[in-house]
Amino acid sequence: MEIKELASLTEVEEQIKARIKDFNSRRHELKNYKNSLTICQAILSSITTVVIAINAKLMLDELAFIAIFISTISSLAGLFLSKFMFHERLTSQINTICSLRELNATIQIRKKMELDDPNLYQIKLEDVGDYFNQLQIILNVANNDWQKLAKDKKK
Repeated sequence: MEIKELASLTEVEEQIKARIKDFNSRRHELKNYKNSLTICQAILSSITTVVIAINAKLMLDELAFIAIFISTISSLAGLFLSKFMFHERLTSQINTICSLRELNATIQIRKKMELDDPNLYQIKLEDVGDYFNQLQIILNVANNDWQKLAKDKKK
């Protein structure tokens, strides 16, 4: 018995792969931005400490103002880190990617089962509809998470 690949199932699989790629891209970009801000904040805090130490010996007003300026910039980097909730956003994106991969794995296993026993495990259009609905639920949850984080960010 020849197993015919359903075009709708192929489309669902392509949509899952595209979403995984999209969420991974966003996650990497967000992670890089967060890491850059974290490193910037650490460096600026270290420089502030050094400038304060030097100023303790030299007692120059200019160094005190420089230390305050650098400390302010460092504080702003910390504010951006907390205000834009990078950790929460990364967690949300990772959860979405994991859910998409689980759905993809479920489809792949089902296809293998269909190859092993086509009579018992034949994938029907109803199954494809269920997979598509699961995909939509995953995307809706991701969207709701994003909207909640955006709303929390405004507070």
